[in-house]
Amino acid sequence: EAYKRYAYEEAEHAAKFAELLGEVVTSSTKKNLELRAAAEAGACEGKFVYEKMPIFITQPYIYVANNFENFNCMVEQLTKHTLGVRMLFPVFALTGLKFVFPKLTSSAVFLTKPELTTLTMFYDAYYDFGIIGVFLFAALVGAAAKWVMQIVKKSGNPVVYLFYGQIAIYLALAFFTTWFSNPTTWFWLILTGMMYLFVGYDRNKRGNGQEDE
Repeated sequence: EAYKRYAYEEAEHAAKFAELLGEVVTSSTKKNLELRAAAEAGACEGKFVYEKMPIFITQPYIYVANNFENFNCMVEQLTKHTLGVRMLFPVFALTGLKFVFPKLTSSAVFLTKPELTTLTMFYDAYYDFGIIGVFLFAALVGAAAKWVMQIVKKSGNPVVYLFYGQIAIYLALAFFTTWFSNPTTWFWLILTGMMYLFVGYDRNKRGNGQEDE
């Protein structure tokens, strides 16, 4: 019943707009009805196709696609760049400065729909510095990925694979959120770094002990 009501409402709206604009309106009532019926059938055809598609396909697609819409929404509506404030949010959050300067970190998030909050990884880079920020951020991410790959090949420390796994997940889900301006991301990277240093120190200490023996 709900879908039937929606269809009637959509058809009524389309008919009213057509009359106001003078489109597909002829002197024949029968012809007008035929044209409106054909138009509505074409408009609703895609809805029936997607309605039969499994939800495990449509839902991820909606979230993946909408991050581009949110990015476009931000580009169109943003009036002033924040010059690094958004990408430095992890520093403010992890040091507690966000409670000291709450206005500094209270910038708006531009979304097409409140329930679809996925943001591309480059969202904050553009928010801070525009197109130049996007290019610089991409270069930094590429350099970091290359550095991690070199360490994985050369290092005998097993914790390095945690770094590799984290970076791989962030890049694979680049459509999901702004990973590198998220305090949680940096918390885990710092923790992994501490584990890397501890395991490396312990391995060196054991190696020196065996040499002494």
